[in-house]
Amino acid sequence: MFFSRKLHIFANGIFIKNIRTIKIKHMGIILDAYLREMQRMEEGIDYDEFEKTVSYNPSHEEGADTSLENNPSFTDEFGDGVRVYSIFKRKHDNYRDANPLIYALKGENDWHFKTNKDRYAVFSQAEKIIRKFSNVYKVGVTIMCPSGGTVNKAFANLLLNVNKNATLITDLLRKLTAEEVIDSCSERDSYFRRVYNERNKFNIAMATLRNAARKMKAERDGYFTFHFIYDDTLRDAITHTVELDENVKAKYVAQINDKDILIIDDTISHGNTIRNVINEIKLFYTPKSITVLTLLSGFGLRGFHHAPLPKTRP
Repeated sequence: MFFSRKLHIFANGIFIKNIRTIKIKHMGIILDAYLREMQRMEEGIDYDEFEKTVSYNPSHEEGADTSLENNPSFTDEFGDGVRVYSIFKRKHDNYRDANPLIYALKGENDWHFKTNKDRYAVFSQAEKIIRKFSNVYKVGVTIMCPSGGTVNKAFANLLLNVNKNATLITDLLRKLTAEEVIDSCSERDSYFRRVYNERNKFNIAMATLRNAARKMKAERDGYFTFHFIYDDTLRDAITHTVELDENVKAKYVAQINDKDILIIDDTISHGNTIRNVINEIKLFYTPKSITVLTLLSGFGLRGFHHAPLPKTRP
C-alpha cells in the first residue's frame, strides 16, 4: 500500500484515487488517523466529511489565512474607490460559495461544529480581526446584505460590540424571489439577453434558471440564491438579485448621503451580489465612500491580497 500527499492508493489490485470521498472497506486497516490528516479544510480548520463536523485548527493555513497578522485582506477590484475587506482569506474553494465552514455557521446540509468550543474559536478569531479593522476604519453607518441571514447578523453583532459608534441598517435591501429574477432576466434590454443573444442559447439558459428556481422554491422559500447556479457564465449573466426596499429607502437619505458606508456580507464568491448592492446604493444615494466587509473572500475574485490597513480612514 502506497500513500502520497494526493492520497493515491494501490490495494488488492485496485487503484483508488482521491479517498477523501470514499470509505475504505475490507483493507484490514482503519485509516482514521490518516484521513483526519488529509481532510484538512483550507480555512484554518479541519473537517470530517463523513461526520460533517468542522473544528478549528490554527496550525495550518493551506487554503485560507485566518491569522490576525495578515488579515483582513482586501481587493480594490470593484473600482470607483470601493474596497472589499475579508476577515478570513480563502485561497481555494472546493465547495464554491457554500463551503463547510459556512454550512456549519448556518446549520445547513447537516454540517455543524464538532464542539461549541470550535464555534467559539472561529467567532473569537473573527472578532479579533474585526477589532483590528475597526481600529482603523471608524465604522459608522453599516448596511447588512439580506443574503447571509443568521451569519450576517452574528458578524454584524460582533462589529457592533467592538465599535459602539456603528449604526446598523438591516431593512434597506430586499432579496428578490427567483421568479422576480427570472422576470428581470427576461426583459428585452437585460444583460442576460445580451449574454445569451441567440434564441437557442437564451432558451437553454432560461430553462436552466427555471430548473434552479424550482429548487429555490422547495429549499429557500422561493428566494433567489446563487447556490443552485453552477455555470459561471450563467452566474455572471444574472445581475439583479437584490434591490432597495421602496418602502424605507427615503428615510435613510440623511444617514447615507455624504457618509462613509460599510456593507457587510457573509461570503463573496464571484462578487455578483455585492456588485448589485453597490450599484443599487449608488443609483439612489451619494455616499462619501463605500467599503465592504465579508467573512470569507471570494475564490472567483482575482485581487484579494494581504496588505497593511491604511493608516487613515478610507
